Amino acid sequence: MRIDVNDLPEEMAELAQQSWFQREVVIFRDGQPWVKLVPHDAYRPTPRPGVLKGQLVVPEDFCDTPEDIIEDFYK
Repeated sequence: MRIDVNDLPEEMAELAQQSWFQREVVIFRDGQPWVKLVPHDAYRPTPRPGVLKGQLVVPEDFCDTPEDIIEDFYK
């Protein structure tokens, strides 16, 4: 059976979205686990290392953080 997410009842679509974002979704029946929603692996995009190479610029002074700001992280 194949169902488009747009054809699901609103609450079920929300549960599917929660599952997609790595939250465990288990539906219980009579107090017992009945169904577990998990995202389908085929839909997940394959990571492509280097896809942003040359598109990001790191300023020259990136590592020159003022001492007072660094100290604030350790308070």
